[in-house]
Amino acid sequence: MLSRMSITRTLLLIAGVLWVVSALLLTLGQRQDNAEIALPLPPTPVPQLHSQVPLNPDAWGKDDSPYLINIWASWCVSCRAENIHLKRLKSAGIRIVGINYQDDRETAQAWLARYGSPFELVLSDNDGSYAAAMGVKTAPETLIVDAEGVVRFHYQGQVDDLVWEKRLAPIYNSLLAATP
Repeated sequence: MLSRMSITRTLLLIAGVLWVVSALLLTLGQRQDNAEIALPLPPTPVPQLHSQVPLNPDAWGKDDSPYLINIWASWCVSCRAENIHLKRLKSAGIRIVGINYQDDRETAQAWLARYGSPFELVLSDNDGSYAAAMGVKTAPETLIVDAEGVVRFHYQGQVDDLVWEKRLAPIYNSLLAATP
């Protein structure tokens, strides 16, 4: 016969396991990507992080080639780990525009000074309105933008070497190959 203590421990164990499983399912359910999209960037100017000078999205592209937009924040734990991988992409010649999301400007600047910046251009979306207009829900998220300023792919979650190789690089490279 089971004692009350054994039953309580068993119920607590079951509750703990169910909590962990539900947390994992919720996290995995939020990490998704939309491969078949073609959404123009919202035309609203976004201030640069360091100078606060607004910059129109049509000025973010350069050399008529595709680039990445990475949504990041100093409060985002995954963004710190992702930063290492993004710096590798930058050193490989991949252009990345960073949009700091719902963050304090000075804290974001200190974060970049501490961990290094993988971004060619860093913008500040303090209230998250620009990111929301692009369908962003939280940080980190990464978008692939074609040479015409159209978002072709939206990845929700942390970019690492495997995500780049299997999901993002094939799309980025196909856009690069299609660029005249």
